[in-house]
Amino acid sequence: MTRRRLVFVLNSFAPYGAETFVLNHIRHADRARYDIDVCALGRDDSLAGKLGDAGARVHLLHERHRFDPRMLARLYRLVRGADVVQAHIGYATIVAELVGRAARVPAVVCTEQTVRRDKDYTPWIARAMDATFRLAHQHVYISRAVRDSFAVQFPDLAGERAPIVSNGIDALAVAATAAEARAAVRAELGLGEGDFAFISVARLTERKGQRFAIEGLAVLAEPRARLILVGGGPDEAALRQYAAERGVANLVRLLGQRLDVHRLLGGADAFVHPALVEGLGIAVLEGMACGLPTIATRVDGLAEFVTDETAWPVAASDAQAVAAAMRAVLPKDDAVTARAERGRALVLAEHDIRASVAAYEALYERLLGRRPSPEAESVASR
Repeated sequence: MTRRRLVFVLNSFAPYGAETFVLNHIRHADRARYDIDVCALGRDDSLAGKLGDAGARVHLLHERHRFDPRMLARLYRLVRGADVVQAHIGYATIVAELVGRAARVPAVVCTEQTVRRDKDYTPWIARAMDATFRLAHQHVYISRAVRDSFAVQFPDLAGERAPIVSNGIDALAVAATAAEARAAVRAELGLGEGDFAFISVARLTERKGQRFAIEGLAVLAEPRARLILVGGGPDEAALRQYAAERGVANLVRLLGQRLDVHRLLGGADAFVHPALVEGLGIAVLEGMACGLPTIATRVDGLAEFVTDETAWPVAASDAQAVAAAMRAVLPKDDAVTARAERGRALVLAEHDIRASVAAYEALYERLLGRRPSPEAESVASR
């Protein structure tokens, strides 16, 4: 069997959703079929060690600015001779499409990680994405909401037959890590036996809505409730100030960017994610996989699995609704536990990393003109 050379292209190695998914993809890839390189256009190397431990060749391209000619030349040399270039996230997809086509890579695959209207896409990035969109051999979408948002502009490339592949997780492994660490994490965070810890894992930006979790905590007015915010980002100082203004600074902990998120989940009693925009929500999937009662907004891809059966869905930008949901899960009684268990079961059934990787590998083989293995077709079709 001829081994394929697969090159992942990312904006950075920061520990965010898409990058975490790529790490999981590499860990579960068929190494008998694929030699794997992974490169970051920028300088954040947070996940570089874990990517290397997973068996990938790791490359930091150290771009100085957008479309840095020296970075583009390095990427061209890296992807030349590759069978597949797989890019995630807007700017990285633009670069991969241009360089991959120039290097005559047989299959350039771009995964759209968020809805097209996401304000994280600056106007010029959005225009560049539109201009280069047709250069990819295949676009993949992480949820129906993401696909539908692109179908408005590109109905032929994001129609009903366009592939949707979840950013799957290794749910059992995440849950096991969390459960094992519970006592140690609660001790480290100073959580007493009667404290109830809500945890939120996301980059600290307006679009992730952490201020509504802080406001919800203030409205809740429950002295035993705590809010743990995990993640770095430009809004950190503003969120600290907002917690102080709302009188809950002593109840809110900001832990910064962490690489031990699964372990930290073990110390929590519930998960909260009041995002304003979300393509899918890999952190939410991980919280649900741990059996945490999960409060999240009914937006975009979240609405496809955050339902009244599996979680506590709330409207976006509604701190009162977040507070009501917090109050609803506080008892952690049989009804709360049963709903959280249904959420955990859904994640296991529909968002497994093995199925996601099998779907990608089947797609790569189809693009390269080889029939996927029966095993890959079977798993990908589940």
